[in-house]
Amino acid sequence: MAEKKSFRAAAKIVLISELYNGEYIQGDENSASYLKLNNDLQIIRVNLIGTIVMQESLGSINVLKIDDGSDIISLRFFDANHGLEKIEIGSVVIVVGRIREYNAERYIAAEVIKKVPARWLRHRALILQSQQTKITNEEKVSEVEQKSEENLESKEIKIESQLVSHEVKETITPKKTKVTKPNPVTIEKPNITSVDATTEPIKNLNNPYLELMSLISELDLGPGVALEVVVTKSQFDNTEELLKKMMESGDIFQNVPGKVKVL
Repeated sequence: MAEKKSFRAAAKIVLISELYNGEYIQGDENSASYLKLNNDLQIIRVNLIGTIVMQESLGSINVLKIDDGSDIISLRFFDANHGLEKIEIGSVVIVVGRIREYNAERYIAAEVIKKVPARWLRHRALILQSQQTKITNEEKVSEVEQKSEENLESKEIKIESQLVSHEVKETITPKKTKVTKPNPVTIEKPNITSVDATTEPIKNLNNPYLELMSLISELDLGPGVALEVVVTKSQFDNTEELLKKMMESGDIFQNVPGKVKVL
């Protein structure tokens, strides 16, 4: 089970549809509840971007529904002062929260919600597409390696069978009979198709802002990305100017001096 930590678990970027495919594991006082996906990935907290399609209040609980294009899931707010007065049906938002299940219904116990520009939907789609492409390539590599091993094993068995057959014939042949030596058997190397397991990140050179947001998301392991690292990795000559404009527009922010994160 997922052990409880003194810090919050990282929020995973996933499609809403994936949240319905895994197995929900209920935690206890010593472990956190989590969702176990089919690829054994464990998810405690999620980071979603989508469009609000419903709002309602159930007593002291505010309930919204978010649609990211793959599916819809409920967001539940158990505390006040989440800035919901700025959110309405049709708003594009980013949400961070914990995956929960009650009475066979899965929902997100929302912690943070923020209204964002509609272009963020496209940016999130590019990130998810890049992740899926990498997973697909890794699966292809594994499949090719497995088939190659099977082909090699099959050829080795066939060769051993041929050698044993020739040895038996030589044994039962009379000494005066001329024995013809078997033709040498050539072991053919299996034809392994090369598959590039590394995924070339999706480029958005026509839109440097989306490219920089994607770069920061890829480099951010949790505590943010140093500005000098972003400048070094970027392909743009005016990266520092672009970062300044993105911070002014609210696309990114400095969580600590010298480091930036994507909202």
